[in-house]
Amino acid sequence: MNRSRRILWVGLLLLYAGFADAPKGRDSDWLIRVGLEQAAWAQVLYVGVSEGNLRWVDPRTGATLAEGTAGQLWELRRENGRYRAICGQAQVQAERLVAEPMNGGFIMVGASPNTLRRYRGHLEWTERDGKLLAINWVLLDDYLKA
Repeated sequence: MNRSRRILWVGLLLLYAGFADAPKGRDSDWLIRVGLEQAAWAQVLYVGVSEGNLRWVDPRTGATLAEGTAGQLWELRRENGRYRAICGQAQVQAERLVAEPMNGGFIMVGASPNTLRRYRGHLEWTERDGKLLAINWVLLDDYLKA
């Protein structure tokens, strides 16, 4: 009987040690980034939202710089080391820009106004070879759904 108790205790300790090292979150909670080279890599990009609102954010501060609505098309360029998005009279400029859909919409981006593609998550940009490359930040599960 004494040997059985020891085996049970050792087994429980090993089980506990295994749980202590287990990841705390689920894989589906991982946020990944995907470069959109095929759909959104050009000197000028066009950005919109499928429904609801579009929020332009400075990722360094988290501040909302501007908001747009579904149906609006924003033209994005890089000028003098800053990103500049323009829609009619509205414009926003920053060293880094993020576009986030609000109220359940999809973010839309393309190299021309007629080739917009829908994406889950939010978008950020980087400059590569003189062109803007859209980076899609998306949850792993949402990426796998697409």
